Amino acid sequence: MRWWSYIRFWISAHNHHGVHSPFVYRLITEGLYPKLDFKGSASDLLFLKTIRYFHPAIQNTQALPERLKQETQKLSNDKTEHSTWQLWYWRQPQSHLPSWEAHSKKDTILYVHAPYASKTTEQVWKDLKLQQQVRITVDFYYGVLVFFRDDQEKQHFRIRPRNKSPKDFALFPVPTDS
Repeated sequence: MRWWSYIRFWISAHNHHGVHSPFVYRLITEGLYPKLDFKGSASDLLFLKTIRYFHPAIQNTQALPERLKQETQKLSNDKTEHSTWQLWYWRQPQSHLPSWEAHSKKDTILYVHAPYASKTTEQVWKDLKLQQQVRITVDFYYGVLVFFRDDQEKQHFRIRPRNKSPKDFALFPVPTDS
């Protein structure tokens, strides 16, 4: 269990009041904090709330676990075809670091599943943040949203899960691939 990495994360993270970017503040308060009727991991819930907020075209549905494919279809609607957003799901951050140059346009979102699950995945996540085309990251510990918005300065936000504290770690474990 990577409880120490969670404690380190918690100490440096903020809630939505500590966010000074209007884009990220709206994402958190209007998109990610409102409840969604779904029983699953916190990582899966974050991914689905991102879909609900942006209505993106999901680019790599073959990478999605079956339960997310079903929920994604439920959330998809007419708004998706009119959206300019694209969403990529990266479930295996321990694998090689992909080159995002081909996909890194303004309306692209990369969702990184479980970036702190192991030391290896944490290092891959740190390397991804350093890539020049990565402009904004919103880190929730159990999942990260990466934006390639070239019109914004490079910023990294660590956001505490709503209504959680370090003592709740047993209820809020690091996601696994099972």
